[in-house]
Order: sequence, then C-alpha cells, then structure tokens
Amino acid sequence: RRPHNASLRASMTSVVLCALALAACFARGTLAGSCSYTYTAADGTQYAYDLSAMTHPEGALDASGVDDGGQTFYVNVCGVTTAACDPQQSVCLKATDRKLYGCGTLPSQQFSALAESPTNGVTVHYADGTKCGNGTSRQTFVHVVCDRNLVDQYGIIYNISNADCIYQIYMRSHNACPNNTYSVPCTAASVDTCNKQYWSCTTSSYTAALCKCTKTYGACLRSAGCDATTAAGAVFSGMCNAECSGAYCLGY
Repeated sequence: RRPHNASLRASMTSVVLCALALAACFARGTLAGSCSYTYTAADGTQYAYDLSAMTHPEGALDASGVDDGGQTFYVNVCGVTTAACDPQQSVCLKATDRKLYGCGTLPSQQFSALAESPTNGVTVHYADGTKCGNGTSRQTFVHVVCDRNLVDQYGIIYNISNADCIYQIYMRSHNACPNNTYSVPCTAASVDTCNKQYWSCTTSSYTAALCKCTKTYGACLRSAGCDATTAAGAVFSGMCNAECSGAYCLGY
C-alpha cells in the first residue's frame, strides 16, 4: 500500500505542477495558441496573418487608447495586459472611477478577416470579460488594420466605440498586412496585363480595350496572382480619369 500511495502522491504532484505551469504560461501571455491566422477567399486566394510581434512581454506597456467617455482601454494582442484586471484579460478597461473591468480573455481569442476586405487586415475577437450592468459578459472586437508604413511594433489604437458592453477597438499595424499566397503565379506578364487594362482607363493608348470598370486596380493584380503593393504593380495606381475612377478596364 505504501508504494501505491507514494505513486499516487507523485502523480497528484505532477498534475499540480502541470497546472501551475499552465497558469504561469497564461500569466506571461505565452499560452495564446497560435497568433497566426489564414483566411481563404472564395477564389482560392489565401491571406496569412501573423500578429505574434504585437504581443508584448510581461510588464511592458500595453497598447492603449481613450474613448469619448474618458475610459482607457489596454490591449495586448495574443497575450494578457499589464493593466491589472482580475482575472487576467487581453483587453482591460479602466473606467473614469479608476475601476478595472475585463473586456475579453486570452482563451476566448478568435480571428477573422476584416469585413471590408481581407487585404485590409484582421479582426481579433475576445469574449468572457467581466459582467456588464445588463448581465452580459463584456467582449471586444480588435480590428487591426494593415498599415505598411507604421513602424510601431505593438500597433496604434486610433478609434474606440461601445454599444451595450460590446467594444470595437481599431488599431493600425504593419503586422496586420497579409502575406498572400495565390492560386496563380505572379509574373511580369500578369503585371503588364493589369497595367495595360488600367492604362486604357486613363488614356487612349489601348483603344482595343473595352472600358468596363468593374474592379479596383489592386483587385486586378490580386486576381492575376500579384501583390498590389509591388513596385511594378504600383506604376499606374495614381492615375485615373473621371469615367473610370479608381478602376481598371476589362478587354483582354
């Protein structure tokens, strides 16, 4: 019996140690699961996002912003905030009375592409926050918008809204710019084709093209398997006439 009891105590100790290790990982903000997400569009184009660089280490300053009511929101994407919400949260709210309220936990984290366009960035949803006055749990949608020119690693909050304790936080970050993979390869000929179709909207150089404007220039490039931000693809991006404003023309 004694050996059996010793083995049982050892097993229980291992379980406790494992639980403590898990808790420690949560405290450091490292047990977020994956901080990457891939969205597949209807045409087969895949948009891959990796927000792991936005997760700050333990004790570092949170990304923060103030809403119109003077409430301060603290965010650590794919981690937990330094702001001391209890229990720990990925989004923490400091009200005007300085009380802290959780607005979304790390285990509840879910990703989706931005509703407007997957090329614009990614949305991270956090749920299971502390109870609101209406009895529901607070939750937050963190919309991370692609900004290739923004150097700040952890992102910049630029807008916050609230409706019945469902918060919408808008951030800019270069980390939200997708690394696209396409069903067709991008070639110089692909870029040239899109350039010609777009050029036909702005000049009479390609009179054979039917000026039927149905897509943006960037959409032309993406459908051809190319990134609209490439130097070659951006040649004509600033040129368009009134008839074909912001579009390229079909005709090939």
